[in-house]
Amino acid sequence: MDSIDKINLLLVKKGWTGADLSRAIGVSGGTYSQWNTKLTKPSKRNLRLIAEKLGCDILDIMDDKDLQKNKKIPIREDPDGEVDRITERIKMLSAEDRQLIETLLDTLERKSNPQSN
Repeated sequence: MDSIDKINLLLVKKGWTGADLSRAIGVSGGTYSQWNTKLTKPSKRNLRLIAEKLGCDILDIMDDKDLQKNKKIPIREDPDGEVDRITERIKMLSAEDRQLIETLLDTLERKSNPQSN
């Protein structure tokens, strides 16, 4: 199932329209229309925003084909609490700085998994 099909099912459950979602995540109605007609797909950033606004996990709305291509190894155990420390530090940053980190992580992800692009 495509991401937009999954998103539309969640919109119905939530009682929202595509316009409601567009406003909630800060994209134009035209952008949502392109997703809905499958001319384009939401970016990972937009998928994260959509998941947040719809109260679900990003994996719940990712395209099934993308899920198969991008199977991730679960986070290793973190006995030293490194992930928690990094997470707490990120929470203290400005929204702009968090966006920079997200962009960096997307770049690193593409670099480590070039066939998924």
